[in-house]
Amino acid sequence: MFSAMDEDEDAFTMSATSIATWLTFDIVSGTLTGTPSSCDVGDQSITLAVTDGIDKVSQSFTITVAEELSSGPMDV
Repeated sequence: MFSAMDEDEDAFTMSATSIATWLTFDIVSGTLTGTPSSCDVGDQSITLAVTDGIDKVSQSFTITVAEELSSGPMDV
């Protein structure tokens, strides 16, 4: 969850300025949700931001989507 507070108690707005197409960012709760598909395997760069109309702060990070492991029978 992405959260923020303003020392001056100004109203602020959260946003996702860079987000994978399979993700949704809820600007009220600050929560990212989504389910990647097999074509999304690899690194996904995400940038979230918050502004009070004067100052803006961003946080960037990477989500790595791995290939799904087979759930079929295994030879031992």
